[in-house]
Amino acid sequence: MINRKKSIMLRRIFAALLTAAVIAAVAVSSVNADDAAGRPDGETPQAEEKADNTSETAEDTSGKALALADTEIPEAWEINESEAEKISLNGDSIESDSDNVETEGSTAEIKKGGVYIISGTLSDGQIVIDSEDAVTLILDGADITSSSSAPIYAKSGDLTIYLADGSENKLADSADSKDEDVAAVIYAKDNLTIYGEGSLEITAERNDGITSKDSLYILGGSISVTSADDGIVGKDALIITGGSIDITSEGDGIKSTGADEKDESRGNIVITGGSFNITSSSDGIQSDNMLYISGGEFSITTGGGYENAEAHSDDMWSRGGFGFGSSSDSSESSGSYKAVKADAAIAVEGGEFVINSADDALHSNTDMVINAGTFDISTGDDAIHADDTLTINDMTADIKTSYEGIEATYIVINGGTVNLVATDDGINAAGGNDESGFGGLFGGMGGGFDSGVGTITINGGNYYINAAGDGLDANGSAEMNGGNFLVEGPENSGNGALDYGTAFNINGGNLIAAGASGMAEPPSSTSTQYTVYAAVTVSRDDSVALKDSDGNVVLSYNAYKTAQCIVFSSAEIKSGETYTVYVNDEEQGSCTVDSTVTTIGNINSMSMGGSMGGFGGHGDRGNTNSSSSDTENKEGSAESSGSSSESSEGGSENKTQPSDMPEMPDGENGMQMPDGGKMEPPTDGSMPQMPGSADSSADESSADESSAGESESSSESSK
Repeated sequence: MINRKKSIMLRRIFAALLTAAVIAAVAVSSVNADDAAGRPDGETPQAEEKADNTSETAEDTSGKALALADTEIPEAWEINESEAEKISLNGDSIESDSDNVETEGSTAEIKKGGVYIISGTLSDGQIVIDSEDAVTLILDGADITSSSSAPIYAKSGDLTIYLADGSENKLADSADSKDEDVAAVIYAKDNLTIYGEGSLEITAERNDGITSKDSLYILGGSISVTSADDGIVGKDALIITGGSIDITSEGDGIKSTGADEKDESRGNIVITGGSFNITSSSDGIQSDNMLYISGGEFSITTGGGYENAEAHSDDMWSRGGFGFGSSSDSSESSGSYKAVKADAAIAVEGGEFVINSADDALHSNTDMVINAGTFDISTGDDAIHADDTLTINDMTADIKTSYEGIEATYIVINGGTVNLVATDDGINAAGGNDESGFGGLFGGMGGGFDSGVGTITINGGNYYINAAGDGLDANGSAEMNGGNFLVEGPENSGNGALDYGTAFNINGGNLIAAGASGMAEPPSSTSTQYTVYAAVTVSRDDSVALKDSDGNVVLSYNAYKTAQCIVFSSAEIKSGETYTVYVNDEEQGSCTVDSTVTTIGNINSMSMGGSMGGFGGHGDRGNTNSSSSDTENKEGSAESSGSSSESSEGGSENKTQPSDMPEMPDGENGMQMPDGGKMEPPTDGSMPQMPGSADSSADESSADESSAGESESSSESSK
């Protein structure tokens, strides 16, 4: 997320100031000391304790959101229309034979609980409910317009609106209405329930479409809302289990407003089904408290869509590169245009989402957990954002366009099939909210100046990441224990495919991370899985492979972007074995693995971790980030040959220079896994094809402590 300057002079000017700040930063790391060769530099017992506490807090808040699945929801019940008392609308007057209905001109007031059926047209009038008992209104071809107030106003008593089978109903107010007591076409001061097999068209020229000042339940029906402000609003709760809902709003689409610090049950939104087509000038779905979604089909466009997003500043000073300017997100300055948003935790356990948002697609001000769901996302800001902890257990996501793909302070990825395109960072773990994700004091300027807050833990999943900024960026530490990740990072030297503050420990899974060499970093030497780190010039559409001495492919991919260096890590890479990198079947360089991270060629990285010896625990990177000669194996064999790395700002020569907005590959690209499976970026803009069972156990080929020690020694000798 941080836009780093490339000037070494600026780095040295600020080095003395930064040293004290970086050393003081506490890195949050999830590395298990029993599994790693040693404690990552900069990690402290306090950091481990903080990580544990953060995890417990996230489980607590996310658990509360998940518990909303048990929310008591009223069942839709059969309505006997023949027993209902009739209210007839006759243009400019209302008639009813019921003793419970008082009529005066074009106004009817229901004074007692019961079931009432309304039909006809009322050109300028109102239905008022003022009852101690619950009232059910059957709308059966009702068309009501009011120039002075809400067409339906439930002053007291719970109200149920049943849309008669096959009926078409219309309600509208006027922009000239002066009634200060109501702010919607349907306005209920107590509970409101809507369902049925008919349709309801609402035109709200003054304010909101449907509002309940208590709990609002939508169980069915075909509902269309066009509103001058918010579409559908519930206060204490907003529960939707079915129906077809179409909203065009100048404010938020669906919204809750009643959060109460003393009562966590208030102000929540629960959606378990239904179809939604929301076009809003502000947020699409906005919860004042927690949000739970387990089903439904969602098409959401906010703020005019991603093409209407406000530009993000790439200026280091304005984005907090040295910590002097405000690290602001300009899209936040003039309003909120998020598709799915909650002030508290979000839990997603299902649903199909097509999102086109000017602001974040999914956003929580605290924690978020995603257990299932299908997402098609185009956004002008973050695709998935949580201010605190984000846990992804499973999902299928095609993030076609984003500023940053996935962002939170603490990110845990346990699964998912994800294709991600970002104009800045792909996956970014940074401290704080949207406006503080650029690091704290002196945040930015490469790995050596990160604030130390922010962790990424990867335990599984199949991910393709195409990032113009950093591919995987943790301001603190990162750990990979499983999964298949193909990262095509920046083509300029201001960012890196991997970027981290204190450590990146890889203990399992398959990783290819390719990009420019200027800020490149390999995994840490404290990893328990071996890595080959190669300087190699790659152009778009090149075929790249890492092979063992028998010519077997360990990892491979077809490049969509240019690259100058590549990280290969897999359980199939073993100590003492020789590996060769090929580009278009031509040998580029070889190495014999003699340490946790073994380098092929010279990688001309300006990363603070290696070029300046490392602040705040970066010293273990020096052996691979320095511009050293090619690696020799333990037995003293000849130096491996490697193609030279180009360190120009534009990256290596590109057959077809991509535009500023990365697009998905259109060739037969993919990441070849050890078992022959392949992680395929899409050929037609659809989801990548992932390997069926490409994960291998890291235990079989884990690097032992002596190897890690040799890597540390190599690191010291190369500084």
